Amino acid sequence: MERNDSLKSFVSSAKEYLNNPNDTSTAVLQRDLGVLTTLQDLLVFTPGSPLASDFYETLYTLTSKLAPMDPLLWSVLDLLQALSTLPTALNSLIHIYKFPQLLSPFLSTSLIPEKRIKLLKLLKRLTRGIKFHWQESHLPALIQTLTQWINPSQDPELITSSLGLLINLCRKNPPAIYTLVESVNSKKFHRNLLRLQTNTPKIKILCCEILLIMEDTNYEIPEQFILNFVELTFKIIEETLEENDFKVLNEAVEFFEEVRCHEKTRNYLINYENYTKNLKDVLEKLEGKCPEAVEIISKFFTSILKLKIPGIFQFHPQLTGIALRCLKKFRISISSLSLLKTVVVDSRRNKSSDILSVPQIDFVVSLMTSEDILEDDLRAIEVIQLIQELTKISNYRMHVSQSVPEPRIREMMKKIDDDDPKKIIKNISTPLYVNLLCLISDLATSDSKWLTLYTELIQNKKIQLIFAVSILRSDFETKSKTLSLISSVGFNQECILGVTKSLTDLENILLIEKPLEISNLEQKVEDFEKPRKLSLEDLQRLEKILDKYQEKIANNQMENVLMTELMELYETKMNGMRKSEDNLRRSLISAEKNGVFLQHKISFMTSELGKLHELLFSSQKNVEIVQSDNYNLHQRFAEAERDSKKIHESQRMEIQGLRKIVAEKSKSIEEFSEIKRELEDALERIEGLVKKMKEVEGEKVGLRKDNEELVDKNRELGKTIGKLQESVAKREQRIQEKDRENEGLMEAMGALKQESAQLMRQCKSYETAIAEKEETIKKLETELTDLSRMRDMIYSLTAQKKDAGQNETS
Repeated sequence: MERNDSLKSFVSSAKEYLNNPNDTSTAVLQRDLGVLTTLQDLLVFTPGSPLASDFYETLYTLTSKLAPMDPLLWSVLDLLQALSTLPTALNSLIHIYKFPQLLSPFLSTSLIPEKRIKLLKLLKRLTRGIKFHWQESHLPALIQTLTQWINPSQDPELITSSLGLLINLCRKNPPAIYTLVESVNSKKFHRNLLRLQTNTPKIKILCCEILLIMEDTNYEIPEQFILNFVELTFKIIEETLEENDFKVLNEAVEFFEEVRCHEKTRNYLINYENYTKNLKDVLEKLEGKCPEAVEIISKFFTSILKLKIPGIFQFHPQLTGIALRCLKKFRISISSLSLLKTVVVDSRRNKSSDILSVPQIDFVVSLMTSEDILEDDLRAIEVIQLIQELTKISNYRMHVSQSVPEPRIREMMKKIDDDDPKKIIKNISTPLYVNLLCLISDLATSDSKWLTLYTELIQNKKIQLIFAVSILRSDFETKSKTLSLISSVGFNQECILGVTKSLTDLENILLIEKPLEISNLEQKVEDFEKPRKLSLEDLQRLEKILDKYQEKIANNQMENVLMTELMELYETKMNGMRKSEDNLRRSLISAEKNGVFLQHKISFMTSELGKLHELLFSSQKNVEIVQSDNYNLHQRFAEAERDSKKIHESQRMEIQGLRKIVAEKSKSIEEFSEIKRELEDALERIEGLVKKMKEVEGEKVGLRKDNEELVDKNRELGKTIGKLQESVAKREQRIQEKDRENEGLMEAMGALKQESAQLMRQCKSYETAIAEKEETIKKLETELTDLSRMRDMIYSLTAQKKDAGQNETS
């Protein structure tokens, strides 16, 4: 399945549902919504492509057609919750497709608590950083609903979500603030907020935020309120550190930073007297805490240091240790780098030059070689700015200049040559390159190698393009640094002209338009739809009443004027104002719808413009290639023309010389004509000789064949002789081996003969012994025979005696 198939399937099923809503189309759309919600690769939702624009427009249209109780709506909300985790998609949902304005009417008291909180959390995420340029039609109802839920009798989670959403709506949005002040009972709302101060820490800090926002509508904010807020902030920080509630801790720190940046409250913060005591307590609570808590508190310490409070100087060593430990043991975080940078700046302001040791400086410089720095531009910028601040301290300047790795700086700047011009124009890495150039410029004041590198870089065309993009599209800080670089002594006139040319080219590419003139603006305002305030009947009745009053005024009869007539005039006026207000409200809603539609068109046209930019860049590259090829061809043609002229002149001279030679040769031909005839006669004789030679050649060929056959036979015989010689050698080797074996056998045979002689002698002795034994045996046999005879005789005699005895007894 291709990457964009899910988006295409959803767009198709959503359009089918909008055209023909039935059970089948609903089931298909529900399935596609489920697939998109669980999609792992969220980059498919990145705005910019025509398909993504079509997806967001279809999602907006679908959401606008759904009812609050429709299950499809809550599936859409699940999808929007998933989309809000992607920053680019979140930005489009808020500022281009206006989903907060679309979803706010769904938020009502008729929803069950779970759905209220779900929609509130989604709206809170979708309204972070939202801007209102006028009092939009959805704001009054939404703000009234939220203020109803900000009540001590409500569920804490509902109160927290409602306060968070209300703060997002009102933060830096005067139309929303004025709507809040006008649509609620300020005293009652203030009482509710003060009663909520005894609630959870998160609700406490949110109540302070909304109170501060509402106080901002006045000309002055009471100093005591700000001092109480600082005290409450320290208490919340200590409580959340003990409870490990990092979400509330982060919100408290971020809000403190907002108060510090506020023009009306910045000076009041300095007057707080217990910073030293409270900071000691926070540092004690921070011991042994996890890295996440340390990073959040580092942002808080940075905010306090930027207040430039005199008594904070004593905490510099501790804050430096916290930042360095976090960088060494955990990870390279922006908050730790910012804290360390602020400590260096504050120590320089207090004329202290020993805040960091040489090993610590080496560690900070070594962060330039970290792989994490290459992956994140923001962290790289913080490291660069920290090193730049170190170079501003005279004791550190030379050591830092020698320690900064020039190959890594060149590697980071070399990426510019590999970057596509489109990426440069999109202003993605412009702040990184500008800060890096500022660092190189500062290092160039104390080392010639950095001056050489800086001079080499600013002459690069892409660097000049980065300067132009920074001037046109970067933030205030980056623009100021860019202009300071351009106005520095090392930036020569040639580089300034290069930046100017890049600015001119970018104006044409980025389609920068002239601002609308005041006269045209007034004309457009006058041409805006002017609804009629009164109907024809009301106008006629009003004219009659006015004529009647003018007549009475002329006759001095004002005492006869009836109160009912005045009330009728008042009612007529009020009806006119109500109708005017209704017309203006409808006009505002229509304008908002048209604005959203135009935003959608702008998004689509932006994606198309991106494609056109790509085509423009490719065509410009092709034009440059063609121009370079054309110039090379012209050069080659000019060289070929010069070479051809030279060759033509030399050939003309050669032709003249050849003509002279031909004239001379014609005379020689006449002289040799006679010799030719003699040669013909000689040729006839030669032909006869040639025939004989051919015959001899034939015989010679036959002999050569015979010779070749003999040579072949000789080769074969040689091979046979070689083989025979090899076999003879092998046989001789075998004979030698057999001889050696025979010698061994002969020696063994001699030994065997000696053994056999001994055995023969033993046999003879054994034979004599056997003969003697046989004689003895014979003698014994004769004796045995005699004894057996004697035994037989004895047996016979004894038998006869027994028979004679038996006869006598009988």
